[in-house]
Amino acid sequence: MPTIEIAFKTIEIPAPFAHEYRLKLEVDQAIKASYQITYLGREDLSEEEIALEGFTGDDDFEWSGVIDASWKPIIQSLLAVHSADHEQSNEFSQTELTLTGTQDGHQTTMVFYDYEELEYKIQEIVQALFETSKREAPLKLYFKSVEAKLKSHFQVEVSFATRTCHVTKDNQPHRQLKWKEGKYLMSLIYQPDYLLDPVKPNKPGFYLSFDKQIWFNCSEVAESEKLPGFEQELRKYL
Repeated sequence: MPTIEIAFKTIEIPAPFAHEYRLKLEVDQAIKASYQITYLGREDLSEEEIALEGFTGDDDFEWSGVIDASWKPIIQSLLAVHSADHEQSNEFSQTELTLTGTQDGHQTTMVFYDYEELEYKIQEIVQALFETSKREAPLKLYFKSVEAKLKSHFQVEVSFATRTCHVTKDNQPHRQLKWKEGKYLMSLIYQPDYLLDPVKPNKPGFYLSFDKQIWFNCSEVAESEKLPGFEQELRKYL
């Protein structure tokens, strides 16, 4: 039974951001996962200072259970990871990740520094764990298309727990995107900074919202951020 154990910690990163976590994954018929994250060095910070950075006084978390089998090939790919470019630390290193993989009785341990690609892949697995444990909900995004006599409402729900992406139109099932498409859609949506003032989605146009309260005109976002084709690319997936 393949097993992967990951130990991650930040280096020279101040509280309240400093943290370490441990993740163990056992791949069999089901994927057993155990996870523990601890935030470090907060003893000298007040609750107000921690809250100003978007945290709470109780961000430590521990969970064990089973995650969806769709993550099996992603987890197994960790057993083959290797990059000499990230095996040496330097004075600017900010993260250290130790990966221990066991397969067919053979164990390998590797240590990486500032390996963002690997950290991101693992963080997706952790996000699946967060959703499975109900610590976080699936991501939801909202769109509105307003034409002369027609208004259409779209909702995109992205679930890391099941690696699925569903689109509804006017509260009815509309499309199911492949996971690769859903991730690409997210990369498009989170590319702009959305520094424009919110608008009311009642004039002809195509609008985006993260909470159904604050709306942005996609054509204005594209113009402000110099992203030609932004609106048209989004519409392809709705």
